[in-house]
Amino acid sequence: MKLIPAVIIMFLSAANLTYAQNTEIGRIGIMPFVSESIDRITLNSAEAILRLELSKLSEMEIVTAKSLTEEIKDSNCHSSECIEKFGEKLNAEQVVTCNFLVLGQKIIIEYSVYSIAEKKIIISDSIISMSIEELDIIMKRIAMSIIRNESAKLTAEKGVITEEESQKPLLRGGGTFYGLSLGYLFPLTGFGDSERSFTIDLKIGAELENFDYGIQLFGRQGFGVNIYSSYLLTKDDFCPYIGAGIGFHWLTNLQNNYYYMVGDMYEFNQDNGREDGIELQLNSGLRIFNTYKMKITINLTFAHTFNDYNSDSFIFTIGFLR
Repeated sequence: MKLIPAVIIMFLSAANLTYAQNTEIGRIGIMPFVSESIDRITLNSAEAILRLELSKLSEMEIVTAKSLTEEIKDSNCHSSECIEKFGEKLNAEQVVTCNFLVLGQKIIIEYSVYSIAEKKIIISDSIISMSIEELDIIMKRIAMSIIRNESAKLTAEKGVITEEESQKPLLRGGGTFYGLSLGYLFPLTGFGDSERSFTIDLKIGAELENFDYGIQLFGRQGFGVNIYSSYLLTKDDFCPYIGAGIGFHWLTNLQNNYYYMVGDMYEFNQDNGREDGIELQLNSGLRIFNTYKMKITINLTFAHTFNDYNSDSFIFTIGFLR
């Protein structure tokens, strides 16, 4: 029994040590804010607010260019060499840069965090301010982004919502497309003695950042229509995707009608099974030349039709999207 308290104490000590190691950030340097349109007094005020907010959110030491020579302090350069030189002079582990761009009434604040040890940018993002008076909220959001190591867009919470975010959102539309595909249906079950058959489909839809959606009209052993959506796994020229769809399929030639002889007479066997039904589809495939207007698609679909025959099939098609 004496062993249990000892184990618990060792566990808690290890946890505290790990936490201390994970929360130790060190020093972070802030380079002078840069802008060709905003006066230096406003930039200095924004920099002071950022320092204050960083100190509230973390125990790390925050250092600025005040102790540096005028050569480095006023250089306003953003090359890797200059940032590294700045960080080494301040003995900082990370360096924050901020550039203010004015576009009409909007102020676009581009900021980044450079790791001196890794010699690379670990955060690069931007956020929009609708006025000079809103810069205090913007600096709070940038501080939260730096400490949490995430985009400023993900730091929105009560009390730090920007004017742009509080505006009523407009309806958004993705780029529309249409496409045509040809291929074969390979029956699995519920198709009687049917063999592979020709298939054609027409797609009309819209594409957002990571997925597309639309309506599909198709002819394969009958005709049908469904709505579908696909998740795009990359944004490269070779873009695999997965997706699903649901709709209706009016299948034909599934009923097993036949004549049979009874004595000297022929009797007719009437199959009254329902051929049509709701259809569920699971899709996967590959887009080729995905970054171009004309895209080649290779698609494999598993389809199940909820009819009296429980029809299952694979559909393989090749086509294009534009």
